Amino acid sequence: MKAILYTRVSTDEQRKQGFSLQEQERSLRSFAERSGMEIIGHYQDDYSAKDFNRPQFKKFLQDVETKRIRPDILLCVRIDRFSRNLQDSLEMITRLKKLGVELRFADRDYNTGNPEDLIMKVIDMAMAEVYNARLSLNTTKGMREAMRAGRFMGRAPVGYLNDKTTKGILFDPIASVFVIRAYELMATGMYYAEEVRRLIRDDYGYYFTKQKFLNLLRNRFYCGLIDVKPWRNEPGFSLKGLHEPLVSEELFNRVQWVMNNRKKSKGQSELRRTEFPLRSLLVCPRCGRHLTGSASKSRNGSLHHYYHCQKKYHCDFRVRANVAHDLLEEYFGSFKIQPEIKKLYRFILEKKFSQMNSGKETDLKKIKMEMSGLTAKLKSLNEKFIADHIDVETYSAMKKKLDEEIVELKNREAQILEQESDFSLYIKKGFSLVDNLRRFYHNASVEIKQKIVGSIFPQKLVFDQNSYRTSIVNEAFLLITKTINELQGHIKQNAIVSDGVFDDAPSPGLEPGTP
Repeated sequence: MKAILYTRVSTDEQRKQGFSLQEQERSLRSFAERSGMEIIGHYQDDYSAKDFNRPQFKKFLQDVETKRIRPDILLCVRIDRFSRNLQDSLEMITRLKKLGVELRFADRDYNTGNPEDLIMKVIDMAMAEVYNARLSLNTTKGMREAMRAGRFMGRAPVGYLNDKTTKGILFDPIASVFVIRAYELMATGMYYAEEVRRLIRDDYGYYFTKQKFLNLLRNRFYCGLIDVKPWRNEPGFSLKGLHEPLVSEELFNRVQWVMNNRKKSKGQSELRRTEFPLRSLLVCPRCGRHLTGSASKSRNGSLHHYYHCQKKYHCDFRVRANVAHDLLEEYFGSFKIQPEIKKLYRFILEKKFSQMNSGKETDLKKIKMEMSGLTAKLKSLNEKFIADHIDVETYSAMKKKLDEEIVELKNREAQILEQESDFSLYIKKGFSLVDNLRRFYHNASVEIKQKIVGSIFPQKLVFDQNSYRTSIVNEAFLLITKTINELQGHIKQNAIVSDGVFDDAPSPGLEPGTP
C-alpha cells in the first residue's frame, strides 16, 4: 500500500499547543512502518483547517489528478489535521475515493470494513468543526471585550501603526501627516474628495483607490472613536478608544457635513481641467452660448488650447485660451486697496464681527443645552436596557435616533466653531488677497480660480478676441478698491448707509470704466 503523509498546523496551534510538524511526521512514519505502508510522498501546510484552500493540499490533489503520484492512502495524524469543517470533510472524502485514495488516521484508525465505524468517523469530524466554531466564538467575544475597554483590535488604519510590543496603536510619522492634510483640505469646503485624493497622491506620493479614500474620510477612528458592529443579540455601539486621535471631533464633523451637503454635479471634474479654468464661465459673443475648451495640435506636434463654441450650434467662434487668461490676470492686477479705505473698512468689519461673535456665543450655549439633554436621555436609555426594562429592538431604534440627533448637533457646533473668529487674521488675509489678487489667482487651483471669478463677476463673462465686454462686477469688491474721494462721491450719489452696510447701485464692469 502506497501512502502519502499529510501534516498541518496553524501558527497559533504550533505556538500554543505544540502541534509541531516534526512530531506529526514522526508519528505518521512510525504508524506507516507498523502497518506495512510504503511512503511515497509528504505534504505539509501552515494554514487553518477551516477550508481546503491550502497550498500544499491543493498541490497534492493536482499531483494525484495528473497521476504524477499514485497513492492508495492519504495518512493524517487525526481528523482535525485534515479538516475542521464537516461538510467540506465529507465532500473531500468523496472526491478522494473517486481518485482511488483512502483517508486514514494514525491516532484513530477507523475500521473501514465495519459500517458502524462510519458513525464515529462522522462524529469526530463534527467535533472538530464544533471545536473550530467554539474557538472562533471565544475569539470574537474576547475581541469585543477588548474593544469595550477602548482597545482597537486588528490592523491599524492608514496614519497609525500597530505596536507589537505593547499591542497598542501609534502614530505613523509619515502617513499621519497626509491624513491630517486630507481632512484639513476637505474641511475648507473648496475641494471634492477626488481632488483631495489627487493632491495627496501628487504631494506625498501615496496612492488611494477612490473608495479607500472615501472610507478614510468617513472613519471615526481618526477622531478617537471605535465603532463596534452589532453581533447576535447585542446592538452596535461606539466609544472613545485608548488611541490618540489624529483629528479633532470638530474637524471630523465638519468634513462629514461638507461631504453630506454637497453633491458633485455631472461633468464637474471635466469642467475643471487645468488648461481651461474659465470653461463654464465664458459665453460666446456671437450666439450667447457657453464656450467649451479643447486643444489643437499644430504641424510640429505642439498643443494650442482654445475656448470655442460647439459645432452642433453651427458657430465657429474660438479664441486662444492663454490670451483670455492673460487679460483677466492683468485686470486682477489693477486692484489695490488704499490705506484710508483699509482703515474705514476695518472699522466697519470690526463692528460686524462683534455682532457675529455675540450671536455665535448664544448659539453655542443653546447647542450645549440640547446636547446635555440628549446625553441624559442616552444614559437613561442605557440604564433601562441593562436592567432589561426594554428589548433589543426598541433599544436599537431609540439609540439610533438619539445618536443621529447628537451627530447633527455636533455638526452644527463644528460649523460655528469653524467660522473665522480671529478678527486681525481675517482682515490681514482679506486685504492681502485683494492687493495680491493677480498672483494669488495665477497660482490657485482650477476650482479656486472658478470661485474667485464667480465671486467677482455675478454674470458670465463675454470675451471677444482681444477684450472682455462689460460685465457686472460684485459691488462689495468694487467699493473696497475705490479711493476715499471716489467712495465719498459714490455714497452721496448712490448709497444709503445703514449700520455699517452700504446699499449700492450697479457700477460699470471691465470696460469701459474699469477701476
